[in-house]
Amino acid sequence: MTKNSLIPRAAALGLALWCSACGTEFDSISQLEGVRILGVQKSDSYAQPGDSVQLRMLVHDTGVRDPDEAEGEPRDLSLFWLSGCEDPPADLFSLCFVQLGEVFQSLGMDGLPPNPDELEPDELLQLGQSLQEAGIGFGFGETFSFDISPDIIDRRPVADPQVRPYGLSYVFFAACAGNLGFNADQEEFPVTCTDDSGKELTERDFVAGYTAVYSFAGLSNRNPVIEGMRVDGKKVPAERICIGAECEMLTPDPDRECDPDDPVIDVCEDEDDDSKCDKLDVEVIVDPDSVDRDDVLAERDDSDITEQMWVNYHTDRGNLK
Repeated sequence: MTKNSLIPRAAALGLALWCSACGTEFDSISQLEGVRILGVQKSDSYAQPGDSVQLRMLVHDTGVRDPDEAEGEPRDLSLFWLSGCEDPPADLFSLCFVQLGEVFQSLGMDGLPPNPDELEPDELLQLGQSLQEAGIGFGFGETFSFDISPDIIDRRPVADPQVRPYGLSYVFFAACAGNLGFNADQEEFPVTCTDDSGKELTERDFVAGYTAVYSFAGLSNRNPVIEGMRVDGKKVPAERICIGAECEMLTPDPDRECDPDDPVIDVCEDEDDDSKCDKLDVEVIVDPDSVDRDDVLAERDDSDITEQMWVNYHTDRGNLK
């Protein structure tokens, strides 16, 4: 059971791309425009104290394109990770900013230096060692790993004896189509993204968010196993889709065309009445044996409830419902 949150938009846990004819643009959260973080996959949804957790970010950028273009020219993206916030008061991710800021102050720093990905290797190593000793980790690229403190559960006050004790780790991440910077204000998100003139970029070029990893003593939870997809009742050939670690950032290609075998629907001419539009049924195939029992809720409610799962769909043109 993998949960992620994005600022300012919600994360998607699954990605399905196929080709369709499309005309007028729709203003929809499912439509990809600019930089979007589609999901962050965790190696462990519930991690035990002392475990090392691996994270993978799935990002898509439609590039710089004109309104009539399906895709535009690709851009260089900076992908950033920041760990080190555990058990913030009331489990509020926003209070991590205070927690992280206090650590920086104790090291005599206002925050991370601007564009740390441009530091010399020895400077980056020295910075990393100083922060690691203080319990903060950071990294760049599509993957990142961090360690859960061995005492993350034991040191936490027990507020409700009827709730199984747990620990909570937050990891922040960002994708920036500009210059990464860092905000020392303890009430705001610590990462900024600006253009070459120093102007802050908008959500089309900058997405930042967090993911939470819970630790329950003796409890684990597997990621659901995705086996494939069906479009219009037919299973999509394995060579036409990617699953999990196979998925990589898709480079924008203005000249990309649909394969002759791809399902295609006509442009819907009636924007006000989508009941008149052609439709394609789309579904993700999940191995039912990979659906785990939700042990936390099951204990609380004395039931045999299974975990909740959902899928979000995205497209670079048109709308999905």
